[in-house]
Amino acid sequence: MVPPPPCPLDGIRLLVVNPNSTEAVTERLGRTAVSAAAPATRVETVSAGSGIAVIETPEQSRVAGDAVVRLLVSRTSDFDAAIIAAYSDPGLQEARASVSQPVVGIAEASIQEAVALGGRFVVLMPDGPLIDYVRQLAKAAGAATQLAAVRGFEAPLSIVAADPMR
Repeated sequence: MVPPPPCPLDGIRLLVVNPNSTEAVTERLGRTAVSAAAPATRVETVSAGSGIAVIETPEQSRVAGDAVVRLLVSRTSDFDAAIIAAYSDPGLQEARASVSQPVVGIAEASIQEAVALGGRFVVLMPDGPLIDYVRQLAKAAGAATQLAAVRGFEAPLSIVAADPMR
């Protein structure tokens, strides 16, 4: 029997960037990334140092995006690919223009996955000013016709970040 070819992701250095400054979220992102990564993937999870505990507005997303880009540019020799792990994808396009490695945002990735599954989809998130921002992200990702709605639920993002199962 011929062994399968090696996985192209074996040994990849994945940098997961939390644009927020909440350490508990950074730690949770790290655990989640490690559990989902290929066995030989080396995952490092860091906060971008934006000083924003929880991104709740488009302006905060822009400020956090600047911090994400600065971090990625300063660490280009430390990673093979990066994930921006906040649902407004702070700094995603700027990061792609600033580093040669692949950079993925979790909003864009989840929207593309929903589109690939076919049909229409709904985004459920805490109520607030980012709802319209996420609609814009879906439109920019070419998913405007498949996005049925972005629905907000009444819970502050700070509570969701601290206890997502709640």
